[in-house]
Amino acid sequence: IGLGAPVGMVLVPEEDGGSRAYRGVMVAGCPMGEAGFVDAWLRAQVSSIESYIEKTVLSLRAASPHTRCGPPSTTPTPPSSTSSSGTSLPTRRCPTLASSTLLRRAAEACGYEGVLGDAITARRARLPARMRGLGLRSLEEVAPAAFCACFVEAAERFLDRSTPGGGRERGFFQMLAPLFGHGAFELPYPNSPRLSRFLSGCTTNVNPLGAQLGQLTLTGESFKRAWEGMQREVRGEGVAGPLDLRAPEAGNGRAGSAGLQRQLTQQREQVKRNQLSRSILGLPHGDTRREAWLAVDSFSSAWVSSWPSAQNRCEAREFREIFCTYLGRESPAVRALVGKSIACSGRGPPRVCDAFGVQLGLATLNDRAHGNCHDDIFSRVIGDALHAGLRGKEEPREIFSAVIPPVTLNGTAGTRGKNGIVPDGRLHCKLRESRTARCTGTRGQAHPSVRWRGTTVQRGPEQPPAEHLLEGKTIHRGGPHYMSARARDDGQGGAVADRANLVQRDYEARAAALDAKPHVQAWNNGSRDAVSSVLRSFGTVRSLVVGAYAEASDDLHQLFDCVVESASKQHWRRIGARSAKEARSYFATTLRRAWGVHFAREFARHRIRRVVFVGAPRRQPGRPLATADGDWPALSAGEFAAHALRVGGAWAGGPPGRR
Repeated sequence: IGLGAPVGMVLVPEEDGGSRAYRGVMVAGCPMGEAGFVDAWLRAQVSSIESYIEKTVLSLRAASPHTRCGPPSTTPTPPSSTSSSGTSLPTRRCPTLASSTLLRRAAEACGYEGVLGDAITARRARLPARMRGLGLRSLEEVAPAAFCACFVEAAERFLDRSTPGGGRERGFFQMLAPLFGHGAFELPYPNSPRLSRFLSGCTTNVNPLGAQLGQLTLTGESFKRAWEGMQREVRGEGVAGPLDLRAPEAGNGRAGSAGLQRQLTQQREQVKRNQLSRSILGLPHGDTRREAWLAVDSFSSAWVSSWPSAQNRCEAREFREIFCTYLGRESPAVRALVGKSIACSGRGPPRVCDAFGVQLGLATLNDRAHGNCHDDIFSRVIGDALHAGLRGKEEPREIFSAVIPPVTLNGTAGTRGKNGIVPDGRLHCKLRESRTARCTGTRGQAHPSVRWRGTTVQRGPEQPPAEHLLEGKTIHRGGPHYMSARARDDGQGGAVADRANLVQRDYEARAAALDAKPHVQAWNNGSRDAVSSVLRSFGTVRSLVVGAYAEASDDLHQLFDCVVESASKQHWRRIGARSAKEARSYFATTLRRAWGVHFAREFARHRIRRVVFVGAPRRQPGRPLATADGDWPALSAGEFAAHALRVGGAWAGGPPGRR
């Protein structure tokens, strides 16, 4: 009362039908008093949070699920008079805080009911996005670290202590010196006792907190129980952190008085990640949860921390596919169509639709889904590279125009000119030496080419800037690359690495095939090596491979670094940054999210476009669907030239390059 804190009483119903009164006081927005008072207050807070989540989900029901799954670190929390984050302050100052299952139900609204039903997927969802999770942290699991860290940080300011300049800093509660010992936090342990005396029981008859001689206070019991419980979680896992210290030494040796909760959380989450990884790797090869865990990288998880925008927005059906594919769960678009035949256009027996959409992605159909997925992805990548200031061109056909006849290079009328030798891009940039072959150990055993956020332990040395040919490839779930030994044994990104290793070989084989054609030899005055010579002049063709889980090959990660570096140097003044170094963080975050969402969205669209073929009559090989008959009158060079002369357009000043 002297502190101005409101004293209250609550009536809690008992099992016998009566009620019991519990008394307590609110201090700094947190309940203190009898256990029943604290429990009743926490239950009221949980009820308020549940109501808030239900109202938010209901309000966004008509919108895309992307709006319900914003960045975990910035997800809105219920308003509260105790703190801006609603529950963070009680979590840090109360020993325990139970959490609601409504957050999981809200996440399941982004996929389908039961998507987090199995234990492995639920555990993965609790991990942060940087550890291949969803960032759906449980307050019940966070509470011990928050409570212990807050207590240590507060206790270090209870007593008077010396300052680096030789002065004295007054503590907030010097009357607690008999409980902790004078100078308990003056020096690092063991030169100062820190919490040793506090956790060994009351040693005086004069105890400001009311503990009996030789007994711990209630706060001391709660702290010791929470700290030792967290120590049991990490014991024997080989992950270093603050929990390596005993409870009396808690917080010893760290720089400053802040950051203990972050350090505790990092250690605990790394242990949980390692335990989950062992559980997932124990699943059989081919299990989609195992496949997804080994595939995803920093591009794959970019959507988790991305707010929907004009550039990164996903429609409802697209987002549900992204959400479930990321976790390796069933596809919402086809899970109700399991067992139906797929109208394949190729020879052989028809494929049967499965719950994950694997067979639908592999089917040979009369559509352009594969081509659209590929073209949309790499048009965006090359386009962003050019916008960032890198010199180059998309689909540079001219590099082979001197050695391949036009009819072969560009195709005849009505075709797309598929010749297998025109790359998706040509850029002048600084990439490392290409190393796509599988690494082997000293005893001939496969050495894991471990990928974490797009890096490998066997990356080649840096090379000076040069002209590079870039070839984009997409791979789909269930294909040979996801079933390969590299995908099974080589750690993160093995499937895209397996496909990347074949790009140079494919180009060399195609160049040799073109060199062997009589009309190509005649075009090159009898030379049998003309196309291959041009190809060799550019060095290794760099393989930009994007997988079904939005993961990327190492060359694409290297290109991403080049794009970010170039954008930072070229445009830092334009965006208002103070330096290129300051702008780099912005461009890295923005482009990683943009590319990651784009990759995932295109694969989701690929599956959604093909759903119409499930259960449809089988089509015979022939003309693709939705093709037009005859020539399009608008495709007339003569009409364009006449139009340009009338309006003073592109040709008014002469042909391009001659004005």
